[in-house]
Formats: sequence, C-alpha cells, structure tokens
Amino acid sequence: MLVTSSKGDRWGLPKGWPKRHEPFAAAAMREAVEEAGVIGTVYPPPLGEFTYRKTMRKGYVVRSHVFVFALQVLETLDMWREDKRRSRKWVPLGDAAGIVGDRDVARLLTEIAAGDTLHTVLAELDAARAAAPDIQPNSC
Repeated sequence: MLVTSSKGDRWGLPKGWPKRHEPFAAAAMREAVEEAGVIGTVYPPPLGEFTYRKTMRKGYVVRSHVFVFALQVLETLDMWREDKRRSRKWVPLGDAAGIVGDRDVARLLTEIAAGDTLHTVLAELDAARAAAPDIQPNSC
C-alpha cells in the first residue's frame, strides 16, 4: 500500500519517527495505522532501508534513515487518524517503484520485488497464524 505525503504531492510508504524506547517494528505498525489505516502483523527484521531528506515544519532539513518492514494487512479501516490528509492505494509491488516519488524508495521496492524475501516472510506469517489462530494482530 502506498500513501501520499502529508502535503499530498507524492506517493510513498508510511513512515515516521519512533517514540522514545519504541522498537522500530512497533513504530512501523503504529505509522501504518495512523497514515494508511491498516492493521496487521509486522515481521520484525527489516526488508530493507533507505535514507531521505525530510524538510521539517520550520524549514530546516533532516537526513532520516528509514527501515522498511513487511506488514501482513489483516484489516483496512474506513476511517483512520490521517484520512483527511492522505490518500492511500493498493498497487502491485512490481508497479510501486514507478509510482513513488523518491528514487531510493523506488530502488528498494525494485530490490524487494526481484527477491524472494517478502514471499518467505509472508509464508512464515501465514504459518504462524495457522499454528495459533486465536492470536490477534499485534501492535508492533
């Protein structure tokens, strides 16, 4: 799933700052809920990472390093925290690189699409869910 930036001018991945002492995987889940309105299970080892330059509200630029996690979406909310500020859309992974507005994100998505890692991760999540069907989606 891709989301628009907070300004609505380009497509990208949900991302954000971890809270104090918050694991990166938990921050990824929280940001996915807030920015994209999706709930699911995060697979903790990152699929990859990229760096980008974020312009802050006061105008200064911060170099940010982003870890990208697999999220098996179990529910898509009709209303979510940032639904008035962002649009979202499902796109095939192979098409996502041509849509996102950042070339480093595009490069990472191309690498993920070309490899087997994501399919392996999702198969492991499916197997874990089948082994413990009563476990609810995690918050991390």
